[in-house]
Amino acid sequence: DTVDVLTPVTKAAFLVTEVEELPKALERAFSLAGTGRQGPVVVDMPMNVQRAALQRRATKPVLKKSSNPPLPSKQLAILADWIVQAERPVILAGGGVIAARAERELRALADRFAVPVTMSLPGIGAYPSDKPLSLGLCGYVGSQYANLALHNADLVIALGTTLHVRQTGSVPERMAPRGKIARIDIDAGELAHSRVPLNLAIHADVREALSSLVKMLPDRTGSKERTVGWRNTIAEWKRIHALVPEPRRGRYIKPQEAIAWADRALTGDLIVTTGVGQHQMWVPRHFSFSYPTRKLLTSSGHGTMGFDLPAAIGAKIISPRSTVLCIVGDGSLQMNIQELATIAERKLDIKLLVLDNHALKIVAQFQRQNWKSHPATGDKRNPDFARIAKA
Repeated sequence: DTVDVLTPVTKAAFLVTEVEELPKALERAFSLAGTGRQGPVVVDMPMNVQRAALQRRATKPVLKKSSNPPLPSKQLAILADWIVQAERPVILAGGGVIAARAERELRALADRFAVPVTMSLPGIGAYPSDKPLSLGLCGYVGSQYANLALHNADLVIALGTTLHVRQTGSVPERMAPRGKIARIDIDAGELAHSRVPLNLAIHADVREALSSLVKMLPDRTGSKERTVGWRNTIAEWKRIHALVPEPRRGRYIKPQEAIAWADRALTGDLIVTTGVGQHQMWVPRHFSFSYPTRKLLTSSGHGTMGFDLPAAIGAKIISPRSTVLCIVGDGSLQMNIQELATIAERKLDIKLLVLDNHALKIVAQFQRQNWKSHPATGDKRNPDFARIAKA
């Protein structure tokens, strides 16, 4: 029963039983997928519908998108007041900022009031990684200085993010214990059932909300000077907790070194894809992103091993002028290694950086931490990837 199986994990799933229903069903599916919080929609088409012919010519569908929720001006005004008064503000940008194409509005707000910006994994690149105000990735595998900033902030502005446990830790009520938390999201359900207690919930499209917020702020009395002490404190945290790998010992290259080298070597329009594992965590820490010129495609919390190579192929097909780099671990690559044949068949210029440590290392790491051994995931024998690539 495809519809019942997939309904809990999609925006919508429905069955088409008659071919005459198909044009409107497809129109509805595309409209739902691209409206509000974007997401997958499943149309179940039985074989009799697939093989049937329409008796009349189908009209070209008009993909109507429902309008965004009206902007709550009173709540935005409250947030504007909080921003002006804040001395230790932090913006937490999620994947919703990128989905809404709101990176310009985010940068305008952050730069105007000198507000440091940290990002979730899907939100990486919403603010340029190489800018002084960037705190990079936050949460379980994020930087120490990003997490210290979130914990000590007097105002956290969460934009288009689920405030997942990987960002907040397992005690969400202790996030920003000395500050207010304001959250902007287009998904009313996320706000109503927030894992983290909120001081201000704003139901709105994040791009529209930020644009309105930026217009409210210029006439107010806030200035960059208000956050000077805060930024100096963060700069010191960055110095103490710098994301620099330990000095190399012997002839082996550290994975962080390899990723940082690739970051320096590649310029211009760039799309990076990852699989799942330690390499997926190292990439946002040691590679710089700035949407839309340097983009990250990863399965994030879905944890989809093997996402890497097919995603790189799709990225190159849809954006042929971009440099596409697939950074992948030995375990994740082998999930869909047969797609190397697709790359050869289509003559696609895709670069692969394989971090081969002979283990399913992120699981092995957890096993060693908890049980002092990694019986099922470490010390694996891998094929010769260089010879496979040559073939």
